[in-house]
Amino acid sequence: MEPFGNAVHACSYGDLNARTVVIFGCGPIGCAAIAVARVQGAARVIGVDRNQYRLELAERMGAHALVRAGDGPVDGAVRDAARGEIDCALEMSGSSVAVASATRLVRPGGWISLLGLGDQPDVIDLSNDVVMKGLSLYGVVGRRIPATWERTTVYVKGGIVDVEALITHRFALEEIDAAMTLMKSGQCGKVTLTPV
Repeated sequence: MEPFGNAVHACSYGDLNARTVVIFGCGPIGCAAIAVARVQGAARVIGVDRNQYRLELAERMGAHALVRAGDGPVDGAVRDAARGEIDCALEMSGSSVAVASATRLVRPGGWISLLGLGDQPDVIDLSNDVVMKGLSLYGVVGRRIPATWERTTVYVKGGIVDVEALITHRFALEEIDAAMTLMKSGQCGKVTLTPV
């Protein structure tokens, strides 16, 4: 249920049916959001990440297209992958470059969910890329109880989303140091710890 509920919350700010969605950051929450967007009928879902392992996980979770990020903006590659207007973006990475790209890429009147926490201030052109485009920005903190919890339960218990695909590694609780090392490497999806 965690962190899947955060993905459900991030996807809840607008109708995703027949929409083009870009997801920046394909860690466990971003990949869960890819699956949720697909279940909600998104016409095209694009996953963006700098980590090849996580892009492959994004593809398994249903992304139609993948964009490998580098140090600079990926606007051109994302536009090519979108094959048309981008209706919304889900920013899961916390990258200031990705936040700025999202505001430039989303069509006028579109929306952006901001869940990722960065370690430096974001710099976006509020006047041109938010105000004049009429974008809606939503800060996502945790879940909306009970709405997202109930929807998450339906997705998980009903097998509507294959959450097992998100769980890439399992460790016993006493192996927490190895689990933390793996998570820091980025070569994983959701890592679980099990008491023995």
